[in-house]
Amino acid sequence: MARAGFVENVLAENPDLDTDRVHTVLNSVSERLGVVPFSHGHLDYGLPNAFADGVIDWQHHAPAPVGFDVYPMLDITAFKGGGRGYAFTGEQRSAYIAALDEASTDLLDFALSRFLCDFLMVKCFFFLALMKPKDVTNRRKIAKWAYRRRLLMLGLESYESNCSIDTGSFPALDR
Repeated sequence: MARAGFVENVLAENPDLDTDRVHTVLNSVSERLGVVPFSHGHLDYGLPNAFADGVIDWQHHAPAPVGFDVYPMLDITAFKGGGRGYAFTGEQRSAYIAALDEASTDLLDFALSRFLCDFLMVKCFFFLALMKPKDVTNRRKIAKWAYRRRLLMLGLESYESNCSIDTGSFPALDR
């Protein structure tokens, strides 16, 4: 999961996050996902990159657990700052996850939704990767980097407390 989350990059750009606490969570994620087979993953798969004729934006692909791209797809808008023009009801989310669980149970004999918190924890790292601005005068980029750091911290707290990450509770990025 370190590669899918660009963990080395995140910790290099944010050395204050290179703590026992963070490594404990990363170890937990890796252990839990150890029972899930890996396949080629897009890593940035979400509605902005999925089109009727194909999927775009493949520059960050890597091996990832089966389900890593599709299970958190409805959550990706939260990492982009919210307010992207679409939102999903609880019923839509439940129906989407139920359909994926049916497919994963047929394929693997278990539902992958139990790993959604792990997938989202890795997404918290992925969306902070490569974000630290080199130009410290660029307020927009500084704000986006700080926002993504905040999401990572919210994800860590939620993962530690109940292995659940509710991206619906993430704050919006002030634009």
